[in-house]
Amino acid sequence: MTETIDIDYTKVSGTSILYSEDVFIQYDCIYNDAGKKVPAFQITENMAEGAKYRVNARRQQYTVDHQLLYIFPHIILRDTIEECKEFIFNYINDPVSQAIFDDQHRNALEASK
Repeated sequence: MTETIDIDYTKVSGTSILYSEDVFIQYDCIYNDAGKKVPAFQITENMAEGAKYRVNARRQQYTVDHQLLYIFPHIILRDTIEECKEFIFNYINDPVSQAIFDDQHRNALEASK
């Protein structure tokens, strides 16, 4: 992919006392087994680091019985939500990140067959 990718939309979770926001990016179409779109990133409040915010990126992982699932490991810490979103924009437009997202799409399509 050579064009600029942007954040498509976000969804703030109301189920936690700490801030949590799912971030969906353009051209991303990863769905779980229940047919629910899986966010590419999550922004979560991190009180342990002095009220900063974590960016967690989706990563695919296979279970021992070869089931595909998605986890969200921490990749970076920022002071504000806006700084997190700026980081995500720059991250998703990096050529290496775009190659990783493309690979995830191919693997998800193959797993659904």
